[in-house]
Amino acid sequence: MWSCLPSGKRPVAGYSLIETLVSMALTLVVGGAMVGLLTGGHHVFRDQDLLMEMNQVSRAVASMIVRDLRAAGQAVPVMAGRYEPVPSEAVQVFLPGTEADQVRVRLNLNAPEARLSETEPLTFDLLTDTWIQLDAQTLPKPGGFVFLSGQSNEVWTWLRARVDEVAPPDKLLVTPVQISSEGGFLPSGARVSYESAVSYQLSGGSVRRGEPKDLSSLAEPLFQLSSLGENFTRLEFSYYDGSGGQLDPRSPVDRSRIRRVDFLLQAETSAPLTDGSRGLDTISMSVRPPNLAPR
Repeated sequence: MWSCLPSGKRPVAGYSLIETLVSMALTLVVGGAMVGLLTGGHHVFRDQDLLMEMNQVSRAVASMIVRDLRAAGQAVPVMAGRYEPVPSEAVQVFLPGTEADQVRVRLNLNAPEARLSETEPLTFDLLTDTWIQLDAQTLPKPGGFVFLSGQSNEVWTWLRARVDEVAPPDKLLVTPVQISSEGGFLPSGARVSYESAVSYQLSGGSVRRGEPKDLSSLAEPLFQLSSLGENFTRLEFSYYDGSGGQLDPRSPVDRSRIRRVDFLLQAETSAPLTDGSRGLDTISMSVRPPNLAPR
C-alpha cells in the first residue's frame, strides 16, 4: 500500500538486506585487518624491546669483564715475582680457581699507589709484626693484605703482609706472611700496594662478579658474589701465553705465563619472541692485560 505523501515529495528508498549484509562484511574484513596490523605491530615492538634489553645487559657485562681483565696485575709486584725460581702464589696475578668456567684475578682499581716514607731501608722477618710509615692518601683496613716491593742493587724483592693495625694518618702494623727468595730487605721509598681481586663466573643463568671476602688462604680465596645480570647461557674463558699458546690455568706455572685472556659471553632474551624462539647475543673478546707484558 502506498502512503500518501505531501505534494512534490518523492519516496525515500532504504538499504536492502543484501546491501546491509555486504557493508557489514566489508566492515568486519577491514576491522579484522586493522586489528591484525595493530597486533602485529605490538609483537614487533615487544620483540624489539626484548632484543634491546638483552643486548644492553650483555654488552654492559662484557665491558665490565674487559675493564677488569685489562687491569689484571695492577697493584701486584709482577716484576718482582718474575724473578722467583718457582712461581709464588703470593704474587700470582691469576688466583687458584681460575679455570675455563671462571676467572679470579688480582687487581686494585681504587687505591692509589703508596710508598714507604721511612728514610732508611727496612728488613722484615716472616711472621714478625713491624710498624711501617706510608706516604699515602688512604690506608687499608685491618685484616686486609698489602704488597711491599722494590729494587736494591739490581735485586727485586717483595713481601706480602697482613695488616694488623692502622694508626692514622700514616702508620700500619703489618705481619709478613710471604717473603721473596731474596729476603725481606726493602729500600726506602719502596712501593706499597693494597691487595684486592675480582672474580667472574656463570651460575644459574646469572653472571656473578666477586669481591674479595677473605684472601688469607691463597689455595682457597673466598669471594662475595653479586649478580650483574640474568638470562646468560655461556661464559667461557681461554688463557694464552705471549706466543699464543693455550695454557692450563689449573697449573701455577701456566698461570704465571698468562698474557692474554679470551672470553665468550652469550645471553638470551628474558622471554620467547613471537615465533617462540629465544633471541641470542654472543660476544667474543680478547684482552691483553698491559701489566703482564714484559717491561
